[in-house]
Amino acid sequence: MSEPGTIAEAPLPWRAQGVTRVLVSEQDIAARVRTLASEIVGTIPEGGEMLVVSVMTGALFFTADLVRAMPRRLRCGIVTVSSYGGTRTASRGASLASALP
Repeated sequence: MSEPGTIAEAPLPWRAQGVTRVLVSEQDIAARVRTLASEIVGTIPEGGEMLVVSVMTGALFFTADLVRAMPRRLRCGIVTVSSYGGTRTASRGASLASALP
């Protein structure tokens, strides 16, 4: 893990895409996701049902990493949220654009 507050030089594949520095390393993010998964699982009684709902599309990959780190049976669902309607450029507040699973 990198030292807190340090900014590392981006690895070669990312530098080729114009990324020059990494604020939070991939390893630090993965460790935090594992910790968060453990904390969440710890709040659900053994045998309790877990439903993980991901907000499309921004949270999809985070949710996938999170549920892979959860050593429990669970159900996954997705919802779509909209904060802009039609041709609006200002948010009108978030609202569900799809039903909860």
